[in-house]
Amino acid sequence: MRLTILKILIMVLMFEGSLVSCSEKNDDIDPEKLILGKWELVLLTRNMGEDEIQHTPTGYIEYLPDNLMAWYDYATKEYTLLESKYWLEEDTVIINDIPNKHQLLHYQDLWIELRDGKQYCLYPDFQGCNLQSCTFFSNDRMGLHQLCAAPYIEDYTYVYERKK
Repeated sequence: MRLTILKILIMVLMFEGSLVSCSEKNDDIDPEKLILGKWELVLLTRNMGEDEIQHTPTGYIEYLPDNLMAWYDYATKEYTLLESKYWLEEDTVIINDIPNKHQLLHYQDLWIELRDGKQYCLYPDFQGCNLQSCTFFSNDRMGLHQLCAAPYIEDYTYVYERKK
């Protein structure tokens, strides 16, 4: 009987150890792979929680493997491949003498010009800045914070959730 209990205990410990090693591997996922997919803007926040504005998604942005993006508009049901390209770059910021790594999200060709001669953002949820600090809170939630904000622009982090 003791031998059976010991075997069960060893199997449980081995199973828990495999779960821990799997979760450690998830932390090391390549951000360039993690960003791929469809993302909806769900929240604008200042100072991560002090001032929050819920956002009803008007569509989703899709980051494609070839550094292209597409926008799907829920109202018109149109899927538009954007001419802009994006890329991620690792950056390190020193906070309280501790290096913190995060991603910089770059956009090329920010604006598209429509027939009426006016310039419009790439897609309705776009913040209008070609350089964003990109933080992955989890595999299904990311925050974008513009790094080229003019003084008159509210300084928010745009929180996106992965569309399943």
